[in-house]
Amino acid sequence: MEKKRNKRVFASFYLSYDGNMIYIVTVVKDADTGEDIVICQKNIYSQNPQYFTITKASFCKQVLHDGKYADKYVRQVKYQIGELRIHNLKKDGLPAPRQKKESPDEYLIRNRRSATNYRDYAKDLCEHYLEDLRTYNLCVEQKRYIDVLDKKRFRSLKRGFDFS
Repeated sequence: MEKKRNKRVFASFYLSYDGNMIYIVTVVKDADTGEDIVICQKNIYSQNPQYFTITKASFCKQVLHDGKYADKYVRQVKYQIGELRIHNLKKDGLPAPRQKKESPDEYLIRNRRSATNYRDYAKDLCEHYLEDLRTYNLCVEQKRYIDVLDKKRFRSLKRGFDFS
């Protein structure tokens, strides 16, 4: 028996439970029923890709596969789409997926509280307050050091929020 789920569907690559890769172009409403219809593209690497539609309810179902329930389609967020494919989608009048641009220093561990004078220390606290607060809350919630190398640096992070 299948389980139904209602999830958001994005223009992106999806992998089906049986290993086929498809590209979701968009979600539109059926003119007669008002039901959400997902427009998909298979054979994404060929010169003549094939388009097909599936109802959103069917797209979001979970199916019994190898004795376990699995999502019928799983979004592939790390899958990069080439510039040529984006150009071809735009040429066909279809929306291209939005991809997050990664900055090269996005995942570097920041060296906190390394200022040599009070002015630079205060400036560092102000500029990175929200980022440090999120890191602190995540460390406390997960009960482990995330984005902090050791206990000493965690205490240094915590001191930035102790204004007493």
